[in-house]
Amino acid sequence: MLDNKKIGKNILDLRRGLELTQVELSTLLGVSHQAVSKWKQGECLPDIEVLLRLGQIFNKSIEALLLSERITDDVFLVEEVDHSIASLDQPNLWMKALEEIRNQISVPSFNTWLRNTNVEYVDGVFLITSPNNFITEWLYSRYSSLIIKTLEGLTGETDFKIEFRSMDTNNRGNVMMPSRTTLNLESM
Repeated sequence: MLDNKKIGKNILDLRRGLELTQVELSTLLGVSHQAVSKWKQGECLPDIEVLLRLGQIFNKSIEALLLSERITDDVFLVEEVDHSIASLDQPNLWMKALEEIRNQISVPSFNTWLRNTNVEYVDGVFLITSPNNFITEWLYSRYSSLIIKTLEGLTGETDFKIEFRSMDTNNRGNVMMPSRTTLNLESM
C-alpha cells in the first residue's frame, strides 16, 4: 500500500535536492503551490500526468517517486539533507524579502515602516523586530499579509508563523530590550 506521507517526504527531499521552492516546482508542473504543499503534508498524491513530469524533472522512475526505493536489485536512497527554513541564511532571506516588499510599496512607506526591521527564525516562527510598538502594530495591521506572501514565495514553505516584536528603551537609557508582543499570525 502507498504511504502518502512517505511519498510527500520523498518529493520534498527531491525538490530540495534541486534547490527548488514549492512555487518553482508548481510552476514547472503547471499546478498550484498549494497542491505541492498538500503532497508534502501527505494529504493527497499527484495525478499520474504530474507524476510523469516529476519523474522527468527529478530524473527518477515513478516507482522511485512512489516507493522511495526500487523493487529491483538496485537500491534507491534518498539522502537526508537539512533544507529547512532554519538552515537558511536568515539575514540574507530577510534582505531578499525586504527587496521584494520595497518593489511593491512606496519608498517613503518602506523607509518608515520596514527599513529598520530585523528577523530571527526560532522554532517555526519568524520573529520580526521593529524599533517601537507603534511600528510593530502598524506592520501587523497593514503589512502582515504582504510579509507572509513574500516569505512563502522565497522559502517555498507555508507552514510557519510570523510574530512581531518591538525594541523598547529600558529605564537605563540607551539599552534596547526586546519586548515580545502578542501580535502573531500563521501562514496559510
